[in-house]
Amino acid sequence: MENNKEYINSGNGVLYTNKEKKTEKHPDYTGPITVLSEPDKEGKQTERKLRISVWNNKDTDKQYNMSFKLQYEKAGEEETVPF
Repeated sequence: MENNKEYINSGNGVLYTNKEKKTEKHPDYTGPITVLSEPDKEGKQTERKLRISVWNNKDTDKQYNMSFKLQYEKAGEEETVPF
């Protein structure tokens, strides 16, 4: 049976506990996420693989529980996603 992918599974991702964490600067969780680019002039969108890093907020004075960073997955390098 042939599997034809007629859609892109965009906006999905997963977080794993970072077992490699050695300092507070290392994220508590990390994982892959898939997003779609803005449509180009022909209306086509491309799928982008990103890496999400999440830190638990340990400062009880702040109103948020977690912070995160998204980065492109490049061969051997990470580039911050411009938003």
